[in-house]
Amino acid sequence: MKIEIWSDVMCPFCYIGKRNFETALEQFDNKDKIDVEWKSFQLDPSIP
Repeated sequence: MKIEIWSDVMCPFCYIGKRNFETALEQFDNKDKIDVEWKSFQLDPSIP
């Protein structure tokens, strides 16, 4: 299974979601069958 995750690297809530996802994935029995592709997305382009 391929999972694409779009996330803003500066967003604290995205970071929390990333950590929760990684924790859940570690507990998943078939984690070796998961291909995770992280992609960057800027939530607010006006923020430097």
